[in-house]
Amino acid sequence: MVYGGVPVSRVIKIGKRWVFSLCFLQADLLESFNFLITRLFLLRLRRTIFKSQIQKRRRLPYPTLRLRPGRDIVLKSGHPWLFSGAVHSVEAGIRPGEIVRAVSGDGQVLGLGFYHPKGDIAFRLLTQDGGREIDRLFWRERIESAKGIRDVCIPPDTDAFRLINAEGDRLPGLIADRYAGILVVSFQTLGIENHRDTILGILGEICGPGAVYERSESRSRRQEGLRDRTGWLSGTPPRETIRIRENGLNFEVDVVGGQKTGFFLDQRPNRQLVRTLSQGKTVLNCFSYTGGFSVYAAAGGAVRVVSVETSKNANTVAAVNLEQNGYSDGDHPIVAGAARDARKQVRILQALGPGPDHPVLLAHPEGGYLKGLLLSVGDA
Repeated sequence: MVYGGVPVSRVIKIGKRWVFSLCFLQADLLESFNFLITRLFLLRLRRTIFKSQIQKRRRLPYPTLRLRPGRDIVLKSGHPWLFSGAVHSVEAGIRPGEIVRAVSGDGQVLGLGFYHPKGDIAFRLLTQDGGREIDRLFWRERIESAKGIRDVCIPPDTDAFRLINAEGDRLPGLIADRYAGILVVSFQTLGIENHRDTILGILGEICGPGAVYERSESRSRRQEGLRDRTGWLSGTPPRETIRIRENGLNFEVDVVGGQKTGFFLDQRPNRQLVRTLSQGKTVLNCFSYTGGFSVYAAAGGAVRVVSVETSKNANTVAAVNLEQNGYSDGDHPIVAGAARDARKQVRILQALGPGPDHPVLLAHPEGGYLKGLLLSVGDA
């Protein structure tokens, strides 16, 4: 109600707060239109303040993990791990695998990550943005980023590759490999296990696999109190093996019983290197597994390839891989074992590393490891 030129006061309840509002209204100038505009403004103001209060309550800070003085240099340099010796204190009530906010001894926010008090690694960095919310959008952005890298770096006529490489893709504890229409996933820590359902849902949306198989088997899982877990999660499982293409060559992969997730995907560029060097050569493939290097050497024009492997099952698949690419194990024999002093001189031509679908953080050299040696063998 308005009493000619006298301010009218109102009390508006917003959430649990009361806001005192003054509207200076001149009775003789007030028209119905102006009064309506004022009412709409006040209603919108109330809605905005109420929404802001709700959002503030939702964005509660993550529990704090405080580092010892001088131990912040590790995270500041970009390394994604902290060992238990770097931790000064953690807030009471933090559960293993929970997301925490790491801060330096002087209170500087260093990032968010998974905390576990019993593993070798106490903290695994997710992001250096201490104000970021680790929600479904966060996981989707990371997975899309990883896929974007593979979209540009995987060679043509290849449908098998590593889609997510844990810390290398800023997704600690998560491995995902693509084998044609099949996705093989591994959740290697409790932290990433806690977000398993969300991540599987996003992978299904982005990749659209025909089937998903889980091979969550690792020492880190057992250290953090998790049991190994394997099995088909969705889709129609293949009868036995999966046929993949790699640089135009065919291979059979057993994602259930094979080593790693079924195939040594990280060796793809090394196999291609051997292919370019094999013309007219005799090639010895030691620890040949299912014959990946042997097939590439034969495709590169090798006169003879000898594959040495103790596993009968792997040798059976190796013979199939040679045959389906137009070669025979008669011309390129597979043997179950060989050992003698050949009195030859061996030179290292090249230390072999992984391909670009296995990225490694520059500040995290532990993410890379020796993959093999390219050797030249001659008379002593």
